[in-house]
Amino acid sequence: MHTIDLDQILKYPSASSHSVAYEVSQSNSFGCELPAHLRELLKEDCKLSKTDVIQIIKDASATSKDEFLAILFWGAYFRVTARSPITQRGLISFISDRNFDTALAQMKSAILKSDDPESLFRSFSYRAKFKIPGLSYAYFTKLFFFYREAEGLSTYPILDKWLCSAWCAIDGALNQNTRVYDTYFRSPKSESSFLLRRKSAQAYGEYVAFMSDTSKRYGLSVADLEEQLFGRDLRVQPNSFNPRNEYKAWANHLKKFPDNKQMALHDDTALSEK
Repeated sequence: MHTIDLDQILKYPSASSHSVAYEVSQSNSFGCELPAHLRELLKEDCKLSKTDVIQIIKDASATSKDEFLAILFWGAYFRVTARSPITQRGLISFISDRNFDTALAQMKSAILKSDDPESLFRSFSYRAKFKIPGLSYAYFTKLFFFYREAEGLSTYPILDKWLCSAWCAIDGALNQNTRVYDTYFRSPKSESSFLLRRKSAQAYGEYVAFMSDTSKRYGLSVADLEEQLFGRDLRVQPNSFNPRNEYKAWANHLKKFPDNKQMALHDDTALSEK
């Protein structure tokens, strides 16, 4: 199994902010104009950081639309979903609905009152009470993260494709097995897919516990651990050390032994801890 150097991953420099100009442009193209608070914040360099988003949520003058769009823009929603304009239009319709403020307030209340991440995840899933058109778990878990961080509550971390792959690789290396990958992600059609295939709410509950336990083990907050594990866009840093390349290497190694997990595990299994 590919060696995961977690110490090196935890030293990886995280990006403080990034441009959301494309997000603004695409949102405008759908007729979803920026609310005043967010427009003022972005007028100089059109960049957002996690801290910026949290401050917007804390600011009493910000509207629900300011908060919601800031979270989506930070998460590069329109860039990630660029190949699915139908998905994007579904979300814009939700934002434009006259009941948007009421609906988001109810969702925010549920997020803040939650003491069970698994149940909360289930309530935002397909056909559930708080299902938002056009938003997968990669984005509604961003709502969990930012709204709870702004209130100083226990962290419910973001779970997207790259954090799914980080969880599989690091848990697999720590425990010398492929249980997480086999239980929630493995597909006979795609041996290296990191999309949740089954028991998604259960998976999120277990992921939250994993992130909490691992952050304590390394003396980090869950929010900081999540940011270190996330890495950066491989198009920006394709050749230098990037956690995402480590996760890809772990998956590719596993793919070499699709029918022999013991060989995959013991060929080169290690989690480097200095």
